[in-house]
Amino acid sequence: MGSLSAGHLCAILSGLGWAFAVILFTRSGERIPPPVLNLFKGIIATLILIPILLISSRDALAAWDSTVWWLVIVSAVIGITISDTLYFMALNRLGAGMNAVVACVYAPTMTLMAVVFLDESPTVWILVGGSLILTGILVGGLTRPGPGREKRDLVTGFAYGVAAMVTVAVSVVILSGQPWFKRPENLIPVTTVRLMFGSLLLLPPVLLHRRYRAVFQSLLRPSRLWAFAVPASILGGALAMLLWLGAFTLIPMTTASVLNQFSTIYIFILATVVLKEPLTKRRAAAIALALGGAIVVTVGSA
Repeated sequence: MGSLSAGHLCAILSGLGWAFAVILFTRSGERIPPPVLNLFKGIIATLILIPILLISSRDALAAWDSTVWWLVIVSAVIGITISDTLYFMALNRLGAGMNAVVACVYAPTMTLMAVVFLDESPTVWILVGGSLILTGILVGGLTRPGPGREKRDLVTGFAYGVAAMVTVAVSVVILSGQPWFKRPENLIPVTTVRLMFGSLLLLPPVLLHRRYRAVFQSLLRPSRLWAFAVPASILGGALAMLLWLGAFTLIPMTTASVLNQFSTIYIFILATVVLKEPLTKRRAAAIALALGGAIVVTVGSA
């Protein structure tokens, strides 16, 4: 019971932390291109996690064999190098509120992959709660493009967003089926190595692109660009990532992914309060539906 409760808490708190980070990343993305922002996020988060790794989990890292290393690196390429860049591309085109709507693909994709590849069986509670969450998100998503955005932005943003959710699901499935992934001592090593390799692979394309290189060089010293990018990287790249992976080590992938989806509601609220995006009656109904769904999943799975 204790582990299950801890897993639920990790999943919910990771969604909350990511929601705050998304608002900050939205502001950062106004001036920082997606690949550069993803690289900067990874660097800051890795610098935070490396000292923690060296102090607490150095022995666990030394015990990894070549198979573990390759699986973590492949997960990093798919889930960070590719998926996070696609996510930021969608965020730039859709804004925080609409991007949260597209993220409704996350939970059903994770659940489908867990059922197909990990032989998990979603309970009735998860299916009912997940359906409520997705219904609420879809209700909130049937809106017109926001100010300064065109229909084309919605189409391309939706495509990037869906691709981001599918790739991040694949990156988790690669790890979730491995017994060593469930061991608590591997949480910090896995998180740190994923961030490090996923970010390093972004370095060549950023440095080879003239505009990206110029922005990245400006980020190497304190500036106004740090105001949103640094706290977003700490909150989303390090803390939320640790909680996110931690949830998958404690509870089934289906349960964790549905509770992660709760971040969509946090983003709706924060986008209204912080970014002044309009909160219509349709979006208010969406929040109520999704809140109910999250409660159903939490209570029914406990």
